[in-house]
Amino acid sequence: RRLVADGVVETIGGSVASLASTAAGLTATVRTAEATRTIPAAFVINCTGPAGVAQRDDGTLLPTLLSRGTVRTDPWGMGIDTAPDGAVLDRHGATSSSVFAIGPLRRGTLFESTAVPEIRTQAAMLSQRLLAAARAEAVPA
Repeated sequence: RRLVADGVVETIGGSVASLASTAAGLTATVRTAEATRTIPAAFVINCTGPAGVAQRDDGTLLPTLLSRGTVRTDPWGMGIDTAPDGAVLDRHGATSSSVFAIGPLRRGTLFESTAVPEIRTQAAMLSQRLLAAARAEAVPA
């Protein structure tokens, strides 16, 4: 807060149009509701995107799973903490064998998890894992 009050840090609501490297740091071009601004900066922190899952409390499935400990947030609070195959981790870090996540819920683990190509890859990998598990259960003992 002191940095904001001292004019060192500025919060700007808008969308990042471009970033360019300069000898002094960066130049950010930001589109706001009022205008497009070009801002010299030493650092840019991109805070765009939906609210993290930890901030939701609307009585839907995700907040319920979080409150019960069935899932936990990733270290950044952007989504659900998952194993590499998409299996969710519970509050103690144990990997689920029956609850999985794909897409934006994995943003904090994968960072790039909102576009169709990433989600398609995740869905294909998860479907292969689930098919292999179903085949293993179908084999007579």
